[in-house]
Amino acid sequence: MKSHLSTFNTLAFIVSYLLIFGLILYKVFNVPITHDEVGTILFYNNFSFWDIIMLPGSSPNNHILNTVLVKVLTSFFGNSLFIVRLPNVLAFVVFSIAVFRLVKNIFTLESIFFVAASTLFIANPYLLDFFSLCRGYGLSIAFLTLSLSYLFDGFKTLNNKQVWKALMFAIVACYASFTLLVFWVAISLIVIMYFALKYKGKLKQQFKKISLLILLNTLFLILIAVPIYKMNVANEFVHWTSNGFKEDTIKLLVMLSLYGSEKINMFDAIVTGIIAVIIADAIYLSYKIVQTKFNKVIFFTPLFVAVSLILLTVIVNLVQVWFLETPNLVGRTALFFYPLFIVVFISTIDLIIKNKSKLRALILSLGIILFSVYHLLSTVMPSKVKEWWYDAYTVEVINFIKNQSDGNEVIIETSWLFNPSFQYHVQKEGEGWLSLEPYSKELDLKTDALYYYIQKEDYTKLKNQFYISKKYGDNFLLKRKRKNIEVIKN
Repeated sequence: MKSHLSTFNTLAFIVSYLLIFGLILYKVFNVPITHDEVGTILFYNNFSFWDIIMLPGSSPNNHILNTVLVKVLTSFFGNSLFIVRLPNVLAFVVFSIAVFRLVKNIFTLESIFFVAASTLFIANPYLLDFFSLCRGYGLSIAFLTLSLSYLFDGFKTLNNKQVWKALMFAIVACYASFTLLVFWVAISLIVIMYFALKYKGKLKQQFKKISLLILLNTLFLILIAVPIYKMNVANEFVHWTSNGFKEDTIKLLVMLSLYGSEKINMFDAIVTGIIAVIIADAIYLSYKIVQTKFNKVIFFTPLFVAVSLILLTVIVNLVQVWFLETPNLVGRTALFFYPLFIVVFISTIDLIIKNKSKLRALILSLGIILFSVYHLLSTVMPSKVKEWWYDAYTVEVINFIKNQSDGNEVIIETSWLFNPSFQYHVQKEGEGWLSLEPYSKELDLKTDALYYYIQKEDYTKLKNQFYISKKYGDNFLLKRKRKNIEVIKN
């Protein structure tokens, strides 16, 4: 029976993750390049590897690991959509392996809850978006999850090698996105705790292990010191708002994870539930620690590791906010909290269903799977991503103009919001006949362009010179009113 369930769980996992991989690949080829991807492809990609590592300028838009990988790939294969997004596509493969290892460590492959737990990691359409984009977030989430899988494995088996791997993959995750600095600090503290507990009373062993950890972290700090300094001086660690950790980080992440679904709009209730689960777990663990008179066995359980890690990450984050006076992480910069909470949640479920009725476990498992499938099917947007939804029509606009141009050379101007995406696609689809006016934060009311692509709220400023040629969602493609005059680039 167990072998059959193990086979079923493995096959169900493979099929579900292959389906998601198919969605990711579809987006890779069908979502136009988005605003923030362009900097990596057309700007940072021109620097040497050393300059990329040292962060030319101070913009956090250079996600170093992703930029280095993109530079390697484009030097051999060009900068097509697939090639520039390939590092994050492959990151989903890493993520899938990591989830399989992690869930297997917590539940075993013969668990009724294995498939449900695995499904929770891919039930977030906002997270999945980043595996189809040329940014560092997909890479960082993949390596964070891989780090978690080795950390849980190491704590479960008391295997030092696995714990060291957890630390190393946490460093890689942080190098993919510096917003994970707080996670890196938290997991370093967890690893110190591991060695302190395992080698309790053996000071020499503790000293050797913790000294090695400090050395590794110091080397990593040396590697990132210049980029961090540049970003700090330029105040680039400011992440937009300061309305409190609950509102900025947790609630916004919940809303984005649900893709702003109107069918599931109990955002405050879900936030309260998340906080309640973590607090309840912390109280339960405190009780068990006292009850067992600080027996170290409790400190190596999945629930203790999961809760300690998320609490330490939050505490380090709050300390950073308080002492460095930086606003809270929001949106994509806080995305790494999602797998951290899912690990807490499934570890809690493991505790609840352990030694309980298999029927109850099956019902709970099916409920989670059905909710996850429903949520993904009701929110999926194959041809756009939520964060940069406004860039969904770039290729459509270019193709429309091409069909209208009769072979003439055309000049187009765009709002600043759309310009980066057009920079990339004009080179790809419009080379030789379409010219793009330079990036500008202000609308050019004196432009000579034949077409102007704008947000609808800007139309009143341009309606005297242009009429609406076509609407794309909330965006307008305008054409110059002097229909008998074709604007040709000299």
